[in-house]
Amino acid sequence: MLIFLSTYLLSVSLLSGNTSGFDIYSHYLAYADLSNLQNVYKTYDFFGYVFPRYFLLSYIYEIITVIGLPFIPSVALLVSVPLFYISLYVREFSYSKAGGKNYRLILVILVSFVSLILTVYYSALSLSLLWFIAWLVSRKRFFIIGFFFHPLSAFSLVFLFLKSTWKESLTIFVLLFALSYFELFASSIQSKVHIDISQLGLSVVLLKPKEIGLMLSLFLVISLSGNRKLINDEIKPKFSATLLLMGFLVSMFVFFYTNFNDKETVFTFQDELEKQTLHGTVNQKSLLKAWW
Repeated sequence: MLIFLSTYLLSVSLLSGNTSGFDIYSHYLAYADLSNLQNVYKTYDFFGYVFPRYFLLSYIYEIITVIGLPFIPSVALLVSVPLFYISLYVREFSYSKAGGKNYRLILVILVSFVSLILTVYYSALSLSLLWFIAWLVSRKRFFIIGFFFHPLSAFSLVFLFLKSTWKESLTIFVLLFALSYFELFASSIQSKVHIDISQLGLSVVLLKPKEIGLMLSLFLVISLSGNRKLINDEIKPKFSATLLLMGFLVSMFVFFYTNFNDKETVFTFQDELEKQTLHGTVNQKSLLKAWW
């Protein structure tokens, strides 16, 4: 429990470094007013059914809003769950038969670093990739849910790992069709900008170069092991301080970088400053409401 709490506090610390222009505040502003959601986010047409912009994550955001939970602390929970399992299972790389000792050390550091950077640069796609990493290192089937937090990850990861995930993926797709059919959520209602799912592709990739680049680097290192097993089933998962230690260092760097470069975070946003965005008005009050 103490380890999970530490991981959660780390997630909160990393997310607090997000500036006012980051996705996490855009998501908060968009879902703070569900009556205006159709004017803010596009929806996808998938065989005549309406799929929201962030697939399952859109519904989770909406539930957070309806229940009245604080937005960013709730998002921090979505982040800390995969980070917690990554910290438990990343140690197993040290015992795997994949590559030599130096390779395994590089893999532990790379997995930890990529996971932390995906948290710092929060987006729906980065969260989805974080859940993918947790599935990759732990093989806990629960994390397949995270594949469906963004349309790009939903189709690309399911395609790449169809043999291992087809049952869960089919179930989630049926759930998405059901949610669209019954229109129980505002996210299931067609928006003003409604496009065919087939148009999803290169444009999304170009908008998310950091996430794509991080995952390609991780795939490259993993591919160097060939078909050798990364996880040793005989080793029981045990907490590794590597991720939390690196997370502390990354968190401190983000804190000092944003403060010394006058970045507009929840801590540094000036009282009188106000910005108009496509998703709503950004000011100190709206940033604080995202947290409380």
